[in-house]
Amino acid sequence: RWMRRYSAFPLLPLLLLALTACSFSFTYRQLDWLIPWHLSDYVSFDSSQRSELERRLVARLDWHCSTQLDAYAEWFREMHAQSHPFTRDHLEHHYQRSLEFWRVLMEKLTPDITALLLSASDAQVDELMRNMEQRNRELEERYVTASWKKIQQHRRERMEKILRRW
Repeated sequence: RWMRRYSAFPLLPLLLLALTACSFSFTYRQLDWLIPWHLSDYVSFDSSQRSELERRLVARLDWHCSTQLDAYAEWFREMHAQSHPFTRDHLEHHYQRSLEFWRVLMEKLTPDITALLLSASDAQVDELMRNMEQRNRELEERYVTASWKKIQQHRRERMEKILRRW
């Protein structure tokens, strides 16, 4: 049960980055090293696990590129063509569509995630759980228990950082 609850979390920030980055194609082409780099923040892989991760990742990225990108592009064109401002119905439609993309992706990734987790030692599982719990606490402090003023300040700082980069 914990595996289902936490298994996708380390990929979520990276996938969101890939979907929202202003340089989508650049980011997408870098996922073969960005994903292992990001996962290394959560768990230390041995060399055979790294090789297995890379092998599976290449296969999943090939699958995603060859079967999913057209649907993403269609979705982006649809959003761009819609009247603005978005209505609640627009947002709900796009939210449901993003959930469907997520469901398809997780369905495809589950065997890979499961295989990698099954190869993990008890120490690696403990490391993963500690790091995920720490990250969850940080996110909760930042987005759930923080005051509205703190949340606004964080958003403003983040936006300023993005605008400076542009």
